[in-house]
Amino acid sequence: MLDVPVTAQHEAYRYLRDRILDADLPAEALINPAEVAEHLGISRMPVREALRQLDAEGLVSMRPNRRAVVTRLSVAEVQDLFEMRAELEALAVRSAVPRLTEDTKAELTMLMQRMDRVRHDRREWVGRHDEFHQYMCQLSGRKRLSHEIWRLRHAVRPYILMFVKEFDAFEMQGFEHATLLKAVLSDDAQVAADTMRNHVREPINGLTAFLLEREASQAGSNARLAKAGSKRP
Repeated sequence: MLDVPVTAQHEAYRYLRDRILDADLPAEALINPAEVAEHLGISRMPVREALRQLDAEGLVSMRPNRRAVVTRLSVAEVQDLFEMRAELEALAVRSAVPRLTEDTKAELTMLMQRMDRVRHDRREWVGRHDEFHQYMCQLSGRKRLSHEIWRLRHAVRPYILMFVKEFDAFEMQGFEHATLLKAVLSDDAQVAADTMRNHVREPINGLTAFLLEREASQAGSNARLAKAGSKRP
């Protein structure tokens, strides 16, 4: 099979998307198309096209004078995304359970074990966590539903990465992926859906408290800087 050539626009899109999702480009970071183009060895036009695509996906916000910054979600928006994802993933699992085979059950078990093996690497763990959840959603056979869940999960990924980098605990006790997998493998679609809903919703309070504390700390730092600046002769 021949490899499909990667266009300059897709290269720029993938480069910027990965840096945003991995929190290498934080919220409100200004993206300079000229610098990206120089780094990738391409022209500015495909970078601008990539930024428009990221803007449509909500990862980048276009400002006046064609300035592009990484989108900052409010705490309320992060909560909304988690709640939406909880309901949609519950729906996906309810659809997936009757379609499970011995092979797909074994694949789910393997994907969870892959997560467990990289607990020492937070960034790698988050990536494998996404693979586990997305595979489960794809087993529903509902492509549009699976894609929307993928979009919601990626929108909050930078905030999850910030959280897991700050704390050692990856999962809330009682809502671990082992508990979720056991419910999915029970062949009871309703139990699996309820467990998935609780599994996704459970981290909301901890993540919300973390983000609020982070915002308060940043606001305090900005206020001190402004006060110091006002005292300069």
